[in-house]
Formats: sequence, structure tokens, C-alpha cells
Amino acid sequence: MTALVSYRLSAEAKYAAALHDCKAALRCLRAHAKELKLDPERIGCMGGSANGHLFGLTAMTTRQAEFKVGGA
Repeated sequence: MTALVSYRLSAEAKYAAALHDCKAALRCLRAHAKELKLDPERIGCMGGSANGHLFGLTAMTTRQAEFKVGGA
């Protein structure tokens, strides 16, 4: 399965809005994992340029409280 994540650009919202959008997308995939037939513990992310940067930040900020919004 492939999911396309839409996130706010810097012209729309300040940093870390795009990062929060990526984390929200992961929360949504995990919340609907059963109906999507996904293993919620084995979701991978990839992208090039800004997308790759955002998904790298998503992974690196998992345990940082200042980036926790809604539990991701």
C-alpha cells in the first residue's frame, strides 16, 4: 500500500507545521491499520528533497516532547 501525505508548506504555516502534518498522517494510518490491512508497527516512509527531510525529522523526533502532538 502507498499513502500520499499532504503537508502545509512554509508559506502557509510556520515550522513545525509540516512535521506535525506528517506525524498526523502516521497516526491516521496506525488508527486505521486494521481496515487497511497494515501492521501499525511496520510503516515505512520515504521521499526525496523536502519530503525525505520531513520523514527523517519525523523519525528522529519520535521521543522529543516538543514535537508530540496527539501522541505520535
